[in-house]
Amino acid sequence: MLYIAIKENTMQGKAFAEFVKTLPFVDIVEKESTAKMSKKEFLDDFKQSMKEVKLMQEGKIKKKSLKQMLNGK
Repeated sequence: MLYIAIKENTMQGKAFAEFVKTLPFVDIVEKESTAKMSKKEFLDDFKQSMKEVKLMQEGKIKKKSLKQMLNGK
């Protein structure tokens, strides 16, 4: 895989990004998935994850495979 960051703040950048999006072999990864989290966001997310792990261990919610989580299921 090859990852390219395209700055869309110029006319050329916007045009190139729009062209790339039309290619059938290109998957677009949104910037927010690679953006840095604040310390508070990270801690909140981590605490929520630990609550979910506890609920799974107690059998109160269904466990998910990594594949299901990555696919948003």
